[in-house]
Amino acid sequence: MEKSILAELATIVSEKTGLHIHPDNIHKSGRRFYYIPEADPGRPLFLHHYRGPFFIDLPQDDWKKLEKGEISPLEYVNTAHWNFGYYWGGGSMITGGYFTPLEFTTGINDKEKIYRIMTILSCRGSFLASGYRPSKEECEKCNVSECPYSAVVEKAAPLYSDVLRLPDNRRDFFKAVYDFVLKEYGYELHGMCCSDMIPKDEIILYPNYGERTFELYIGDEFVKELLYNPYIEGYNWDRTVEIMKLSIGKRFDTQFMLIESPEDFKHALVDFKILDKWDEEDRRRNELAEQKAARDNVNPVEESKPKTFWSWLKKLFSK
Repeated sequence: MEKSILAELATIVSEKTGLHIHPDNIHKSGRRFYYIPEADPGRPLFLHHYRGPFFIDLPQDDWKKLEKGEISPLEYVNTAHWNFGYYWGGGSMITGGYFTPLEFTTGINDKEKIYRIMTILSCRGSFLASGYRPSKEECEKCNVSECPYSAVVEKAAPLYSDVLRLPDNRRDFFKAVYDFVLKEYGYELHGMCCSDMIPKDEIILYPNYGERTFELYIGDEFVKELLYNPYIEGYNWDRTVEIMKLSIGKRFDTQFMLIESPEDFKHALVDFKILDKWDEEDRRRNELAEQKAARDNVNPVEESKPKTFWSWLKKLFSK
């Protein structure tokens, strides 16, 4: 795309949000690992990057329309459904990537709301990435009031949801799956990711390393449904989980097994050698622990013996 188009787009979004967007930080949308799926047409993402800057992910179809001149930057900004959030990476999909519509109309309209939320998110991201907090002088110049990351008010930095109360249906959905798997099969979940290979109505569990738990994987389309359309409070997530297909998969493999009963779950543990791998991990950890204990448990008699002639003399004359 021509630099002039990106520059115009960056200027318009910067003016409407009060937040600086550099033209080089406008990208064609694509999957960002297992954190954020590719954006849908007409739903651009305005995100904070873990390295500091704000950036925009434009859906690929929208990028082509702008590139061909089928729509002007101003018209695009005013007719798109904008979503705002972060791409911080690390750990789970929930903590690593997020977006939500801050307005339920087209365009960018509530400048004050968007500026406040994204400024707080940017401070949160910088704090997580490097432990950085702005100075008192910087905070005094900031237009955001009652910010939990302010150097003026000393307090622990809470999660973004504790400050902004932004909706995240993934948390409620994860809890529903967690409770279901624990109740029906006796295993816990740790971690959540998305994949473009999983259908919208399916759930796949992959065994974790180093602990006897599973990681939850869901499809990109379902993730976008959860984030684009915040559900009302009290939504029945248990029912949603019950009607979805549940499978157990093998890491770095295309094999998976449909789970419809506790017996199916047990068969998957054996057939995919999950229990064997967990047992081997336990044995290896125990061996390493024993080796470390043996190294740390030095014989006191041996320790008291002089190691050299000079150390023997030093020990003799120090008595």
